[in-house]
Amino acid sequence: EVVSKLDDVLAMAVTSESEQRAFIVTGNTTYLERFERRKRLVNEDLARLRSLEADSPPHLAALAGLEEAVANFWQIAESKIESRKQGGYAAGIEEASLIGTKTGLEAVRSQVEGMKSTEFALLQGRTADFERDQARATWALIMATLAGFVALGVANFLVLRESRRRSNAEASLVEANRTLESKVDERTREL
Repeated sequence: EVVSKLDDVLAMAVTSESEQRAFIVTGNTTYLERFERRKRLVNEDLARLRSLEADSPPHLAALAGLEEAVANFWQIAESKIESRKQGGYAAGIEEASLIGTKTGLEAVRSQVEGMKSTEFALLQGRTADFERDQARATWALIMATLAGFVALGVANFLVLRESRRRSNAEASLVEANRTLESKVDERTREL
């Protein structure tokens, strides 16, 4: 979401610069309304970014740099708009130069790109951690399965051994019983 909001901030800043220039050249307030709407949306996105990055002081410092760049861009753009409002078309044409707003927009772009690269590095680290943890969990499951098979094998061996021992004991008991019966029969005949 952070990368998406950063992209939105940059896209709306670029679009608002176009709206500002269109207002300066034409004087049509529709462009001014669009500029103000974009400004409001950018500020909302910056507030959302601040809440998303609240747990990371380094990211908050970078966000403060972005907010400063955006504020400077708004100041440049609004001063050009105000010149157009006050001085009319002639003043507007003089203010239509891209130098000031382009510099402000480049500062915004630079801050956004820096934050995005930091965010991508963080995502790559998290992805690597996830993949490592996933591999560990897979191996743990494999080892647990193998241990289960070994335990079943040992249990089967012990059951089989106990079964044989009981069978041998039963056979011995049957043999002892036969022997006893034959001795009882012998003694009975002797008496």
